[in-house]
Amino acid sequence: MMRASTTFLCWVVTLAFGQSTFAQQSGGLAVADKVAVDLYAESLCPFCARFTQQSLGPLFQNGLSDIIDLEVVMYGNAHNDSQGPICQHGPQECALNKIINCAIDLNPGQNKWFPYLECVEAGISKGVAVGKSCADQLDIPYEPIQQCTEGAHGDELIVSAAKRTAALRPAHQYVPWVLVNDIPLGDAASSLPTIICAAYEGKRPNVCFQEPATSDSSMEMT
Repeated sequence: MMRASTTFLCWVVTLAFGQSTFAQQSGGLAVADKVAVDLYAESLCPFCARFTQQSLGPLFQNGLSDIIDLEVVMYGNAHNDSQGPICQHGPQECALNKIINCAIDLNPGQNKWFPYLECVEAGISKGVAVGKSCADQLDIPYEPIQQCTEGAHGDELIVSAAKRTAALRPAHQYVPWVLVNDIPLGDAASSLPTIICAAYEGKRPNVCFQEPATSDSSMEMT
């Protein structure tokens, strides 16, 4: 476990703020670009599950999800050999990575697919069975997800996730690996809400002006 240094956090916030720009004016009003938040993870990583539930989940409750574009890439520390992907936590993780990538692809819009991701990551002790149980719980059709995972499109999504992960510069060092406006946060990802607020140039949600929640937890990764 590591704790973000004050110097590193200031560096991240400054750069993240500088990366955010205003979009083209529409009707005389400047519309602020949403903050890009990217999570590179793997499905059975306990630290990824914890980050999804404790760091990303609250964004959908406090208004910050309205000012971000969230992308999640499930591949993590996997690597390929002649047989295909080899995942850090075994074949079930490879299967669940594909299920999640298919679910995200088939249910566009973060407000639609994130509850599914959050449910799956909360139930990783169930293995791949959690994919269907969460779909049933959230009234998301599971048959298209299953068809995706068993077909060529699911394989294509894994190849795309592998390429995106391999293209990270600097390369990811662990998971969860979080970027804001293409800037890797490292262990400062534990301060994600503050960084999002600093990066956004529009009217900030009220949560940005509240006392930050004190927490004894630091960023954990594998």
